[in-house]
Amino acid sequence: MTYTTTISLGNIMMSLSVLIAAASVQRLLLRPCLMLLEEHNLLWEEYSKRHGMSYRVPRGRGFSRGYGSGSENRVDLSAACEFAYSAEGLAMTKSFEGCILAAYQDAGGVWTIGYGHTGPEVHEGLVWTQEEAEAAIVDDCDVAAACVNAAVTAPIVQCQFDALTDFCFNCGRENLLESTLLKMLNRSEFIAAEAQFGLWVYVGDEVADGLVRRRAAEARMFGGQAWECFEAGSKSAPAKTEQL
Repeated sequence: MTYTTTISLGNIMMSLSVLIAAASVQRLLLRPCLMLLEEHNLLWEEYSKRHGMSYRVPRGRGFSRGYGSGSENRVDLSAACEFAYSAEGLAMTKSFEGCILAAYQDAGGVWTIGYGHTGPEVHEGLVWTQEEAEAAIVDDCDVAAACVNAAVTAPIVQCQFDALTDFCFNCGRENLLESTLLKMLNRSEFIAAEAQFGLWVYVGDEVADGLVRRRAAEARMFGGQAWECFEAGSKSAPAKTEQL
């Protein structure tokens, strides 16, 4: 009986040793991930302070930078951008788009109406009321905002979300999703991402002055600055390609 008890205690001690070793390995494996998350936050804090913006991580599920259970240092690892397009952002979009209540072909030959609305229902001879145009711009911006919310994984603030939503509205969802701008942003390269706006100024092979002004306004909004100095009275055509 004494021999059996000794073996049982030995097994228990061996099991405990294995568990402790496994926990140590887990901590070693997690440490690089935690260090990357810490660096990610520090980069964003530095950018926010430089541009006079408040620092805020997105809402949603989080992972603690420490090993405790506190939530004060949580960083969201899901696509947790949860913004709505602001009145300021909508004002910028409407300013650059302009409102034309009779269908026309834009610089790319696409039938357009209202505040830059396109689609299979837009055709020659179509005429809208102002109320229809106002409803359409809200719906179209909601689609662009949903795309930005789903695509951005880095923590951002409202003004950056607004700039990205206007960019998405004007350039198209596919262009945003495939852009170097989005890739840099999701790597927390905020300054480099801001510079990317200025590359999307072409209609075909030609630089469009309206797009130059619009991208400059978006970049300023992204950086937390006033955009109105680039406000245009005429409609800017949609950008088609990214020129590097």
